[in-house]
Amino acid sequence: MTSERPTRALSALFAVAMLSSCDDGTGAHAAGERFLRALGAGDETGAYAQLSSRRRAALSARAFGELTDHPAFRQRQSFEVHRAESYGGGRCSLGALTVDGAEWAVQLFYIEEGDAWRVHSFALQPPAPSQLGTLLEECGYWEGTRVGYSGPAIERSTTPTDS
Repeated sequence: MTSERPTRALSALFAVAMLSSCDDGTGAHAAGERFLRALGAGDETGAYAQLSSRRRAALSARAFGELTDHPAFRQRQSFEVHRAESYGGGRCSLGALTVDGAEWAVQLFYIEEGDAWRVHSFALQPPAPSQLGTLLEECGYWEGTRVGYSGPAIERSTTPTDS
């Protein structure tokens, strides 16, 4: 007779390792979670505060509110931010926002200001069987990214700034 206790312990350890593997260790991942958590809670001011100072200089709080006034940001049931990877002068991560059982793709680009990571850019793509792997120019998107792609266009996105 074998015991299930070691198997359950290993399963639990594996689950914890998988959850913690999303954290990139830089703080960028946590910045993305704070940003999306604030939007989902209706804390527009808190989400705006998570933006980089250059983004806030280019995007007023009012324009930010209009850009993020979308069910995927405001009425999502859950969200997931994947590990932030180095790209250019910052870090990029993809994620998913679940609204009524459908997953919207979100991409966040982070820059470091002082000792904190801030969301500098973000983009949102509607649910589809096939979605783009890159949504932001800062993360490598260019017109050729869409060649051969027939899925939905990017629906909400910040405009590129000097990153």
